[in-house]
Amino acid sequence: MIKSISSNRNEQLEVKLSENFNLSDSVKIEQLSNGQSTKLKLLLSLSRMPKVIFIDEVINDLDLNTREYIYEALDNYTYENESFVFVATNIIEDMERYASNIFIVKEGTIIENDDLDNLK
Repeated sequence: MIKSISSNRNEQLEVKLSENFNLSDSVKIEQLSNGQSTKLKLLLSLSRMPKVIFIDEVINDLDLNTREYIYEALDNYTYENESFVFVATNIIEDMERYASNIFIVKEGTIIENDDLDNLK
């Protein structure tokens, strides 16, 4: 369905991510695990080549290995495509490896904006 309505897809990236994420097109969406479902959502988003990506705690419920894999995929994508990813999370340990800037938001207001080392 997405293929039929999305004109700006990068099919090569879609195939690469599908292989890297170990997603099969023969499995029905309702049969996917939480991690596989998140990977599929990421594949569908990234294959449209966005310059800015917002992720709001969608990966907090995933196991550590899956979260790391997704962050690495996002890190590679942003590096290769000169894009930006904004991640809302309460898991600071995840950000230590991948974030270049940290924004701390309290009640909808940015109260801190710095790199992780300075914030520590």
